[in-house]
Amino acid sequence: MLSLAALLYSYGNTTAYKYNGNGRLAKATDPDVSTRRYTYDFRGNLASKADGRGMTTYYYCDSMKQQVFTLLVYRISM
Repeated sequence: MLSLAALLYSYGNTTAYKYNGNGRLAKATDPDVSTRRYTYDFRGNLASKADGRGMTTYYYCDSMKQQVFTLLVYRISM
């Protein structure tokens, strides 16, 4: 299985991709949003996605791999 390692845009920016041991996207780094991190549940479903701006999205899927709910959490710094 081939996995995209980097994407070079015509305007010069590059997005780099890292994968976990199961070949699923674990981290994407680009100059605009910094680093996005991904986690997966034991069934291989996307469990969370966190960006470099303090927003984390959590996903829950049932045993049929149907998304049951999504929770958005924003980190607010004071």
